[in-house]
Amino acid sequence: LWYLDDNNSRYFITTALILRIAKRPIGVTSNISCGKSTFVSPFKSSPTDSSLTGSTKVIDLDAIAHKILLPPSLHAWNFPYNFINSYGPILSTFGKNGDTNILNNDGTINRTKLGGIIFSDPEKRRKLNKLTHPKIRTIMILEILLSTFLGSVLIIDIPLLFESHLQFMFSSIYVISLEPEEQLKRLKNRNKELKEKECKERIESQMKLTKKISLADHVIDNNGSESDLLNVA
Repeated sequence: LWYLDDNNSRYFITTALILRIAKRPIGVTSNISCGKSTFVSPFKSSPTDSSLTGSTKVIDLDAIAHKILLPPSLHAWNFPYNFINSYGPILSTFGKNGDTNILNNDGTINRTKLGGIIFSDPEKRRKLNKLTHPKIRTIMILEILLSTFLGSVLIIDIPLLFESHLQFMFSSIYVISLEPEEQLKRLKNRNKELKEKECKERIESQMKLTKKISLADHVIDNNGSESDLLNVA
């Protein structure tokens, strides 16, 4: 269980050792509302792809992040989420009463309210990351090992690849590019409950997309239509 802590040196050393026996995956990353989930979606819906040999599996780290926020009672028989979960620590840290209530009526965490707290406050965002990132990374490693055992080609949809200094894990890295004005427009259309100021806070909280592009092995332009992007995938 020490693997679940936030000690980066131990994490990197252990991951490097694991990757000596596991297949190195393909990484797909970008920033919010730039289209990385759309880009990997064909690989989720189809067991094979003409450009890759064998079966293809996608690990979606956003989906993992959503699952570890759910109440443990919803994961009673769902390994590893019944053991690896951030619900309790997040409630203890960010509050569940009065003005700081981040719970929906059904007891689940309201991600919009939580986002409103952490995206406007870098220190609170660091606290949330410390509660979630080690657990997300651990589940990712379990998925990598399982995919290696099954012989699958593995693609990881990972928003914070460069921010987490995980380049060493991947055989190649794809970055989805989008012009800033179009990114803001798409985020506002996708999350209509957010004000423009909140949208800009979410965009500005991430590493500059130009920096990610400079670190990529492959850059995919997503300034066209969704079908244009899917044709590239």
